[in-house]
Amino acid sequence: MSRRIHRIISIFLMVLLLFVGYGKTAEAAASTKLTGGNPWLASDVVGNVKEGMEISPVDDFYLYTNYDWLLSAQLPEGHTLNYRLMDPVSQTIKEKTYAVLRDETMQSHDSQLIRTVFNQYIDLDARNAEGLSPIKPIIEKLESIKSIDDVNDIYCDENIDYYIDPLISFVNEAKYDDSSKYETFVSEKAFLLADPAEYYNRTETGDTYYDAKKELVADILSRLGYSRKEAYKKFDNAISFETKLADSAYTYEDANSADIFLKVQNYYSIDDFYNMFTNYPIEAFTKAQGYDNANEICVMNPEYCKKFDDLYTDDNVEKIKDSMIVTYIWNTCKYLDVEAYESYSTAFEKMYGAEGQIPYEEKAYYYISGVLTEPLDRAYLEKYDYSKTKKEITQLCNSIVDTYRQMLLKEDWLSEETRNKAIEKLDNITINAVYPEKWECDYLDLVLSEKSFFETTKLIGKYNERINRSHTNGLVDKDVWNLNILDTNAFYNLSNNSLYIVLGLVDEPYYYDGMSISELYGTIGVHISHEISHAFDSNGSQFDKNGNNLDWWSEEDHIAFDERAQKVVDYMDGITVWKGQNVIGSSVDSEETADMAGIHCLLTMANEIEGFDYNTFFSSYAKTFCYITTLQNETSWVTQDAHPISCVRVNVAVQQFDEFYETYGVKEGDKMYLAPEDRICIW
Repeated sequence: MSRRIHRIISIFLMVLLLFVGYGKTAEAAASTKLTGGNPWLASDVVGNVKEGMEISPVDDFYLYTNYDWLLSAQLPEGHTLNYRLMDPVSQTIKEKTYAVLRDETMQSHDSQLIRTVFNQYIDLDARNAEGLSPIKPIIEKLESIKSIDDVNDIYCDENIDYYIDPLISFVNEAKYDDSSKYETFVSEKAFLLADPAEYYNRTETGDTYYDAKKELVADILSRLGYSRKEAYKKFDNAISFETKLADSAYTYEDANSADIFLKVQNYYSIDDFYNMFTNYPIEAFTKAQGYDNANEICVMNPEYCKKFDDLYTDDNVEKIKDSMIVTYIWNTCKYLDVEAYESYSTAFEKMYGAEGQIPYEEKAYYYISGVLTEPLDRAYLEKYDYSKTKKEITQLCNSIVDTYRQMLLKEDWLSEETRNKAIEKLDNITINAVYPEKWECDYLDLVLSEKSFFETTKLIGKYNERINRSHTNGLVDKDVWNLNILDTNAFYNLSNNSLYIVLGLVDEPYYYDGMSISELYGTIGVHISHEISHAFDSNGSQFDKNGNNLDWWSEEDHIAFDERAQKVVDYMDGITVWKGQNVIGSSVDSEETADMAGIHCLLTMANEIEGFDYNTFFSSYAKTFCYITTLQNETSWVTQDAHPISCVRVNVAVQQFDEFYETYGVKEGDKMYLAPEDRICIW
């Protein structure tokens, strides 16, 4: 899918993916900033774990299990995150993919397509020869804007440049209240400071984003003949314009709230949608984007649309123009020459703490997997056979679903009616293991030939947008996965009640022939059960067995669930990450609840196995989510991510279970101890 589509899905459709992403600068910062953690050290941050520390499973199980690795692990060049188990799996997948991308004997259209893009990406001589020439005409065109009519001419051009970021975006996705049909959604623009809350409640993270992106924009514009002073003014104009929009936009906190699905369901006929706007040329823009044949439009944030329409006047044209220029630079800088990419890398380092650069072949891999997902996946499966793994993972998923059914039957706080509907939903979960049997598009009519890499990126982007437009008013084919199966991850999709355990997760050293049952259960087993539990959390409970936004809980059961969920929130709120920063319980409660449910399910299975090794089980779980990261990334994670940082995530999850206390001899007074009446498992 295209860059715009990915952005809309990630921010507004709330597909809750797993994982995010330091260097020498973090070590010095960690020694001063990351003090006062209670009850556990923020040991995920580079430099925070020291030689000679006293470690014990009864005081900090995460640190105890991962101490040697945390002490010696390093961040790969250009990366902000390194997972103990996941990154080696990801590296295995990448190495196999490189072999696909270099295999000249593979002559399928898919393999030729991805090989062409790979070679264009790593051809730095050709990219350097072009320099900034690919973007210069667009920057000049944007610079020539004098009136709002000039802006109209750009936005209403059906051949609008792919990287010009409009103030609103269209995308077709499954309709909330009838997931069998496609709905055309309208969403907000992407903000330079990421979270709109940063514009009126600036944090250290917002300051870092501001400084980093401002310098990047100045680097690029200075190469195009602007002074840095002129460039800074343009950036501040863009920020000023976005500030006026920000208070009407959804914040990260809004996006993580349980009522987000109700907020975004605002349906309009196409004519009523047009009537929402007075200043913005919405009808011409919609036609240029190719969505004017939509029977209905879901406006995810009408207040935002009203605000930008009010601002869309000649009085604001200078700031609108500069916003278009600045966002165009941010959207394109990675795809130009080496000097431009180095400016991007410098900004990325400031924002997230990464040092150095990712090798260009790895960058090419990430790019291709994002924009030519299906051709890459098919070429990978052309070279490697995962049919045996598919059968094994499907069988494991079915066993976990069966155990989850037993768990639901024992939940006496649920009414019989709600319990029966929960089991009905569980029985209707579609298990999608390893790879799909059906694809969305064959890409046979995508021809790249001798185009430059930058032009290729625009061609592919437009092609993917055309695929999405073709779904307007159409029916959803739920056999099409529409995700990257080489991603080292697992997913639960609310809109079709489906579980995805993809190929990129089921390789060495995370999944391999001969692994013990205790290790299998503690790693991918818990992972699978974690995802299943999302069908029954505060978000999943709003979607029925078919993936339709239909609340199937009784009012009494909602109250009972909310009381239990609030207990999770309150407990998480009381954990201090470092001095001045606590966990934000309301942001992470769903993911922590899913972790606890995942462990509960697999312990239920383990209890049926004679001689089960609980130490291996718990330590494998602690290793699964172990990572090192930069201080900057950890700071962003704590405030903006739906997942708790791993040192908290693991310790809170395991301290809920008697088996953990029995295995390690945890007793009252130990930091891992939580009295039975204070434990917070929902399921």
